[in-house]
Amino acid sequence: MKNCVVCKSQTETKYLDFSFKFNNKKYTIPKIKHEVCCQCGEKFIDEETSNFIDKWVKENVYKKHVFNINEIHLELNNLINYKMTT
Repeated sequence: MKNCVVCKSQTETKYLDFSFKFNNKKYTIPKIKHEVCCQCGEKFIDEETSNFIDKWVKENVYKKHVFNINEIHLELNNLINYKMTT
């Protein structure tokens, strides 16, 4: 168990679906490892899980989409903001 970075309470490992939207389409990756706070419910993913999600997105989403520069900038900002909150 780890401690929550928000309220410092204990967390427990759970495997939850990870959902996100890209280009107005919803994607779900099943059974992604999360640390979930027992007190406040905040969810966190570790670096290994984040790298897995990045790889999955590159292989299953980005390869099937033709990007323009504005989309690339927006998606990079969204990814940075997400990682900063997890």
